[in-house]
Amino acid sequence: GSSTLPPAVTFTPSTFGGNAGAVTPASLVAGAVGNANLVFTTGNPLPADGKIVLEFPTTFHAIAATAATAVTNIDGSLSASTTGRVVTITRSGGSEITAGTEVTVTIPSVTNQKFAGSSGAFVALYTTISSGAKIDEATSGSSTLPPAVTFTPSTFGGNAGAVTPASLVAGAVGSANLV
Repeated sequence: GSSTLPPAVTFTPSTFGGNAGAVTPASLVAGAVGNANLVFTTGNPLPADGKIVLEFPTTFHAIAATAATAVTNIDGSLSASTTGRVVTITRSGGSEITAGTEVTVTIPSVTNQKFAGSSGAFVALYTTISSGAKIDEATSGSSTLPPAVTFTPSTFGGNAGAVTPASLVAGAVGSANLV
């Protein structure tokens, strides 16, 4: 017999409704370690057991998130795991987040890049159902990836440097120590 059923349809993820996500570190000082807030707007509903995945730029020094904190418009418990620069946040015990909702989560243990300047754009941001199938996905082509973060120079950990000449005699020529 001939098949009268229509063929399968392949869906692609939404692009967060065309809204760019944002990542804001607690400190914009190069090399600082602390929290980073991730803000995004759902393009489609995010299930109570869904996941949020964020890949930091290569310039970030270290990401060691093993937890995440719900800040706005997300309920239930959040757990996190990190592989390289990729943080996966898994929801449990909450309710579905409706499409068009702005969500904020805090990711701990992020080490900023070690130098002043732009971090470069974030590599990936997407949400998934529990099995890993993508719901929303930020893409560079749709301008929905979180933009680069600009860091300022460190201030030597707040310690003043000191220069000590080898000789304190006026007119003496010699070396000096920088501490």
